[in-house]
Amino acid sequence: MAKLNDAKKSERDAIRTCEEYQAKADEAEKSVKSAQALQNTIDHLESRLEIANIEKLDAQEQLLNVQSQKSPFDLPLSKLGLPDIDKHNMKVFNNHRARPTWGIHLARRF
Repeated sequence: MAKLNDAKKSERDAIRTCEEYQAKADEAEKSVKSAQALQNTIDHLESRLEIANIEKLDAQEQLLNVQSQKSPFDLPLSKLGLPDIDKHNMKVFNNHRARPTWGIHLARRF
């Protein structure tokens, strides 16, 4: 009888120990999931911050362009490999430029 009681006690202890380990394993799994969720949140916030910084830089560039009355598409002539042209030469160039007349001829055909 004593052996049967000892066996039952050992079984209860083993079940209790198993349940304790299962509870610890569940807690560890919850911690891992929580850490993954936090990492996802950090990644999401970093991407939103990067987007906000890009939008801020775009707004600053646009403000600078408005203040300096420049277009973002204006390129310095030196980057194009062309010599600098002063305003007087540009006016002379524009006045002496041949004007296309092919549009007029097309309009007459139709």
